[in-house]
Amino acid sequence: SPDGIVALKGGIAPSILDPRADKGVSPKREEMINLLESDPNVNSIHVYEEAHCGYFEPRSFVVACRDVSCRRNWYGDVDAVDSMVVDRVG
Repeated sequence: SPDGIVALKGGIAPSILDPRADKGVSPKREEMINLLESDPNVNSIHVYEEAHCGYFEPRSFVVACRDVSCRRNWYGDVDAVDSMVVDRVG
């Protein structure tokens, strides 16, 4: 987006039984997150896991933001954020 927000598919969400991230189900996801963390333009990274998105296993998504102000909405009140989405989408 123009605000410097990117959302990426993270693949199958890790479980508590998986080995450490770089050796587990998706070592490429860990490599991607490490690259985002090392980028000086990325100031906020969030991982979202969703179990009800139409797959047999829960999926993870990674959101990276250029500005830390995106945390305001990430951690914001659900009703307020939902209202902003409705206003924006129409």
